[in-house]
Amino acid sequence: MKRLSDRAAFEQYAAEARARWERLWSEDQWVISVGISGCSIAKGALETYRNLSLHLSEGHIPAVLRQVGCGGWCFAEPFVEVKLPGHPPIVYGWMTTDRVPELLDALRRGDLRPDWALGVRAAGAWHGIPPLTEHPFLRRQRRLLLEHAGIIDPESIEDYIAIGGYRAFLKALFEMTPEEVIAEVKASNLRGRGGAGFPTGIKWESGRRTPARPKYVVVNSHEGEPNVFKDRRLLESNPHLVLEGLLIGCYALETPYGYNYIGGEHALALQRFQRAVEQAYELGLLGDDILGSGFSCHVRIRTGGGAYICGEGSALMYAIMGQRGQPRTKPPRSVEEGLWRRPTVLNNTETFASIPAIIQNGGSWYASLGTKESTGTKLVTMQGPVKYLGVAEIEFGLSMRELVFDVFGGLREGYRLKGIQTGGVSAGMSWTCPSTSRHSHRSARWSVPGDSSLSTSPSVRSISPAISSRSVVTSRVASARPAGSEHQRWSRSWIVSGMDSADQRIWTSSSMQASTSSSSLCAVWAKLHRCRYSACWSASATSSSNISPSDAVAQEFARSRQENRSASDADPSFAESQIATDDGMLFCRGFHNEIVSPRPLATAWLTASAATARS
Repeated sequence: MKRLSDRAAFEQYAAEARARWERLWSEDQWVISVGISGCSIAKGALETYRNLSLHLSEGHIPAVLRQVGCGGWCFAEPFVEVKLPGHPPIVYGWMTTDRVPELLDALRRGDLRPDWALGVRAAGAWHGIPPLTEHPFLRRQRRLLLEHAGIIDPESIEDYIAIGGYRAFLKALFEMTPEEVIAEVKASNLRGRGGAGFPTGIKWESGRRTPARPKYVVVNSHEGEPNVFKDRRLLESNPHLVLEGLLIGCYALETPYGYNYIGGEHALALQRFQRAVEQAYELGLLGDDILGSGFSCHVRIRTGGGAYICGEGSALMYAIMGQRGQPRTKPPRSVEEGLWRRPTVLNNTETFASIPAIIQNGGSWYASLGTKESTGTKLVTMQGPVKYLGVAEIEFGLSMRELVFDVFGGLREGYRLKGIQTGGVSAGMSWTCPSTSRHSHRSARWSVPGDSSLSTSPSVRSISPAISSRSVVTSRVASARPAGSEHQRWSRSWIVSGMDSADQRIWTSSSMQASTSSSSLCAVWAKLHRCRYSACWSASATSSSNISPSDAVAQEFARSRQENRSASDADPSFAESQIATDDGMLFCRGFHNEIVSPRPLATAWLTASAATARS
């Protein structure tokens, strides 16, 4: 691959790439694309690819066999897209090796097998096959980041450039100043997609204004939260999009140093981003004096070792520097002192992937999407017994009910929705579905936190054990934070759960102040739920022992349940209740939601994560 020396050379290369791309789809030959990603490999996509290659060779079928990334419809993996001469591309789902010979034979006979098709990539129906965009999973989506997912080869920089890739970077590099780039990002009101939802433009501006040098720009692709797989699918399907966003970020801060920290368990995402970086160096889009502009940029990749805590920004930076991944107290913020105590701008993978579209189309265009408070689109993943598992890209403003029942298809036959957990194990449960999505935390409207994971709980599953285990997880995470830090202070979150004997609802709610004493809270709880409380236990007694607060909570919880089992069985109005506190006080952050419970007895549990500061 010849290194491009200037913008004119890039334009020539892009024109040739577009011409080859158009010829690929217009020539009199079959074009067969197989989705190869983490989800499809687990379902046999590599075997499907090899089987297709064998049958095409034996059948002497003139065809181009290519790999593409995940299209987002993980429920239909492995998928195969077939472009026949004179036909638009047709996407087939569940294409395992046993179906390959039958599909090829049917296509040679002129039978398009509409019963196996997800849809056709066309504006209207084709021979009884509806447009792919009309599939229930895709109908309500607004695809910006996933626009070319499942279409281009993620390991081909030529494919990316052919569909307009790196145009935004060249626009920023040759037509805009760094200040103008940041102004567009601020105008877009793009919020960080990693969890906190902090305005990206303000963060970039703060990093640029800090006088110390050198500066660093970091992509957080750790993604260690259970059930979250949006970032790895993005890297597996379109790694050059993330790299282009990183390049624009480095240009905005006028720094030649960029990093991407990728979770070590995301092997394919790591492999494909590494390949993207290598190709960018070969083509001259990375390195010194990029395209003769005078701007230099070097990107390095760091791999995580599986530590959950390294998903937190400051811990991630310590890991990049080769030190133990441990969060630190703030201030100073990372834009003041980050990597090697120099200004560092760190954003999530999805945040950087949103940057090229903003630069190419303008901040005001992006701000017109979504809602006033939360602009643009959001990648969302869902787990549980829903019909359409996968990665969806929605425009902010979609209601929870529309997301669960329209986009993800609702629950499969035989299941009834009982509850929804948003944002991973440290977030709250909800049953209220009517309001819109936005970034605001724990409000009357449901929020889509940056990790964008949703877990549905069916009616056949007891939620009480899940609540208990998640409170312990929250405790362990909080105990890992530095003493006195904001993270630890608010990670002493509590989940209060119980059942009203009248309507059999289990609640997670909090309206108490942080200064509420444990005894007062137990009394209030007992009054609200017409039950007695049997234990009021303080975690402060274990603060000087070797046992961790979370283990102490678990042990006390088990002991309390055993002691009160006979009383609960004898008297259904009796409820066991427990509270774990730090020095007799309950530090809490409010959850205002409810979920339905199937438990037959009128039992009430009150659990809390008692994460005491460790000296």
